[in-house]
Amino acid sequence: MLSRALDNPVVKSFGAVSGQAKELRVSATDFLDYEATTAKPVLNYVFKDKQSYFASGSLGGVAENVARLEKVEVWALPRASNAAIATTSYASLYSTPAFNKGDGVSGAQPRQTSQRTTMVNPTFNTRWIKLGHTDFRKVFSDVVVTPIEVVEDDENTGLLAFQLFLIDPDSSTAYLDKVQLRVKTTWVQTLPVETTAQIGRRYEDSFSTIPATIAFVSEFTITELKSIVDRS
Repeated sequence: MLSRALDNPVVKSFGAVSGQAKELRVSATDFLDYEATTAKPVLNYVFKDKQSYFASGSLGGVAENVARLEKVEVWALPRASNAAIATTSYASLYSTPAFNKGDGVSGAQPRQTSQRTTMVNPTFNTRWIKLGHTDFRKVFSDVVVTPIEVVEDDENTGLLAFQLFLIDPDSSTAYLDKVQLRVKTTWVQTLPVETTAQIGRRYEDSFSTIPATIAFVSEFTITELKSIVDRS
């Protein structure tokens, strides 16, 4: 019988029978503004894969458990204007960078996966437009390419989930007006989770520039418990 401290549905789902292999699938949605500059127009979105998922602390090191990112999806809201249609249209370039196996060395040129281009025209209908998505289970299911890890220090590392560049279709330059984004990440974890997740964001000058460091300061609330996955 579980103790009173562990008497909750999330923990119960892991069971008390020795040998069970269960994982928790979690989904979280982040709402943010795309605010680029001419010098650094490419948004890098980094998922922190080593977080403290136990509210009570490290518990003997189990907080070092690494989450496995499964999927990331990105949407944007169109802009609207009666008099300035040209300035409210924008195009997006979405991709998830990767290294070929053995390329993870200083100076290596990243490859682009899950590429997608979307033209977002102005509208007064409040409807999210999907800019791109990456299924990490499919893209990185073999050894040809590997995801890129961004390292701040030993405790702050993360996977570069995607890069996003918004473009002015008339001038083919960076689109610098503010755009609202919605990012949904799904990952699996072998331990019960906390109520918040950490994400790092950093702008760079091009798709070939991988952030050298990242600060994980943005926390948002986990909104949905997806499922329990039996890996037995």
